[in-house]
Amino acid sequence: YYYLFVSYGGLNADGGYQIRLYRSERPDGPYLDYSGGTFSMGVDDHSKYGLKMMGNYTFPSLPYSYMSPGHNSAFVDKDGKMYIVYHQRFSNMGETHEPRVHQIFKNQDGWLVAAPFATQGEELREKKTGKKDIAGSYYYVNHGTDISSEVHEAEKIQLTSAGKIRNSSDKSIGEFVTEGNSPYIALNINGEEYKGVLVDMKDEAGNPVLCFTAAGNNNQSIWGVKYLKK
Repeated sequence: YYYLFVSYGGLNADGGYQIRLYRSERPDGPYLDYSGGTFSMGVDDHSKYGLKMMGNYTFPSLPYSYMSPGHNSAFVDKDGKMYIVYHQRFSNMGETHEPRVHQIFKNQDGWLVAAPFATQGEELREKKTGKKDIAGSYYYVNHGTDISSEVHEAEKIQLTSAGKIRNSSDKSIGEFVTEGNSPYIALNINGEEYKGVLVDMKDEAGNPVLCFTAAGNNNQSIWGVKYLKK
């Protein structure tokens, strides 16, 4: 596939800037999103088109919310790993911004998903991917499809050793499956299907974490972060 990255929204801290993705079998298109929608400049509501890879978000270990990511480049390194490079703004810091680099991966359907934190030697989890190994408390972010200043805050969910997903009120909201000795994970959350990968990495504060990053044909990307003991 040829992948087309698009930034929607306003290029300022509260402008809802974000990164969307389309793909095509031909360099000159047509480019489609995960739901089958066609890229076009002539639509009334761009929020309905393009896989939203990331927007405004926050996690408990971050000192501020990460705002308005976008205007990106992407490349494949000499070792075959893929990266996305973009600029990032932050809450309560005006228009101060910095460049960031995150590793990206292909899910089971060949769509690109981004690691939740900046690259620093992270690796896909190839082993110990059984439900019991993955089980635990995660901070979950759904990037949605909105183009707005809304910050998608992490909520606590539980992945159980029986393959169930429960919210902070201990209510069942879905289930997950993994593939033995592979990094792939599929999650059903509130009736929506997401496919992605498991990644061992560190967060911005240096804490070891197990993450899932996944995307669905509703054009939404989701991240989950499980904080591990040092």
